[in-house]
Amino acid sequence: MITKHLKILVIGGSTARGEALGAGNSFAEQFARRIEQSGQQVFIEYHTPIDLNKVTNVLYYLNIHRYDLILLQMGHSFLTEPEHFGELLARKTHQPANTMIPCVEETVVMPVGGGWFSNVKGWVKAGMLHLLNSVSRIGRMRDLVYYLSDALHYLQPYGYKVVLMTPVPDQSPVTGWLRREGRNLFVRMGEAYGVPVFDTQAHIGKGDEYFAVPAGNRLSAVSQELLGSELYDFYESLMARQRREAAARASFRRRLPRDN
Repeated sequence: MITKHLKILVIGGSTARGEALGAGNSFAEQFARRIEQSGQQVFIEYHTPIDLNKVTNVLYYLNIHRYDLILLQMGHSFLTEPEHFGELLARKTHQPANTMIPCVEETVVMPVGGGWFSNVKGWVKAGMLHLLNSVSRIGRMRDLVYYLSDALHYLQPYGYKVVLMTPVPDQSPVTGWLRREGRNLFVRMGEAYGVPVFDTQAHIGKGDEYFAVPAGNRLSAVSQELLGSELYDFYESLMARQRREAAARASFRRRLPRDN
């Protein structure tokens, strides 16, 4: 169903706002412009930056019925290499859902391209994570499942207007591994809860043009524009499917026998 004003709720990290790229360059704003080109006005409400373990807290305080589309772009600081490697292995204490604690996203930024020794050390750590996770899911991934399940369970009744975006890729070995493994969990859990999943990692390549310089771990303007365009196509396909399903239900009801 097309509304006169499309109200979009964006919950997630700094990527949703385009980080340091300037106004109008985020994937959300470019996505909105594509919709407006079809003649529909768009209003975007941001709740950023906020990470995965605080998403449900925010949802409790919002009137979800007000929004026509909810974009969830989250999990990035949660899936970023911390200062102490051991933090990835142990589970953290879960915060009660009604505690509102500010979360600064991506407070730990690991340098990219810090020399061959740094890169080798990073790949060794990534290999260790892969090995440990293959034996028993590491603590950080267990926490990811816990918090993501909490958010998707709350949004499950609104699944028809929710789009879950997988974590964006990263060039560093450890964070890159965390994002890829996180992506797999996002896809599986989105399917389990009946929430459409937009896979950002299917559209962002490994080349330097996809990442901002000099940090190398933030998306470039090229990536933001690409995500906005691909997200629009994904959204249009969702709307087309919903229209077909609505037409099929209406046709079925018309064929039902009526009492005279």
